[in-house]
Order: sequence, then C-alpha cells, then structure tokens
Amino acid sequence: MTDRIRTATWGWWKRPRFRHPLSSTPQAHPPSAEVRFWRRLALAAVGLHFLLALLFSALIPPWEAHDEWAHYKYVEYVARYGRLPPQDRRLTTEYTYDEATQPPLYYVLAAIPVRLAVPKDGYRPTVNPYATRGDGAGGVNMAIHDPKVEGFPWRGPILALHLA
Repeated sequence: MTDRIRTATWGWWKRPRFRHPLSSTPQAHPPSAEVRFWRRLALAAVGLHFLLALLFSALIPPWEAHDEWAHYKYVEYVARYGRLPPQDRRLTTEYTYDEATQPPLYYVLAAIPVRLAVPKDGYRPTVNPYATRGDGAGGVNMAIHDPKVEGFPWRGPILALHLA
C-alpha cells in the first residue's frame, strides 16, 4: 500500500508531458486534430476579417456614410480631451447628423490610434449639398473629394480615420 501511495503522489513526473509552445504549463496530451482545426479556422477568420477591413478602408473614399464625420468627431474628441463629449453639445456643424450620445466603448478604443496620428490640421470635409436631394442630380457622394488631401500617403484626419 505504501508503494501505491508513493506512486500516486510522487510518480507524477514520470508521466510523459507535452508542453504547448504558447502555454507555460505542461499538458497531459497534445491538442487533438479537431481542436487544431478549429483554432486554425478561427485564426483564418480573424485574418480574413482584418484583410477585408484593410481593403474596405483603402477602397471606399472617406466621409461617404451620412454620419461618418460625426462618428469621427466623437472619436477625435475622446482622443484629444481624454473624456467623453458632453451630451448637450454638437460636435459637428458640417452635417445634420451628430453622434455625441452613442455608447462609448468603440469610441474609446478607436481614440487610441487616433491620438497617435495627432490630427490637428483643422481639416473639414467639403459637403456635397446635393447628396441628400434624393434624385441624384448633383451626385450621391456625401462629400466632395480632393485626391491630393485624401490620397496615399494619408496624413492628419485621413490617417486617423484609416487607423481607427
């Protein structure tokens, strides 16, 4: 009986152990093929999402969504002042939409790269006055684009927009 207790309590180091390269603790068995498959699938999905987000950011001109400038101004306010904007203050005057009352988590996270880009050049998009007419006679783009300002390499607010 003493040998059985000794083996049960002191024989743990004799069992073969597998140490996963990303884990600091040894595991009794390596991950199964099914676990490896799902990990690879999850990693591929995250990579594909990241690639599509980069393509979307690079191909779609800035300020095309009707409220994109308002979302950007919210993020810029958080990045610049380190706090949420007041609820009773409009952040934009260029468009009729304002986003100062949105839930803050996305804006706080997006403010981190925007703060690194330091967008302080006073850029404002040129609003297309015909965009919301409904008949498309003056164009359907929300902003009038300037390739010199918005083209690559990005600077100022355009860089901050792409980073966020």
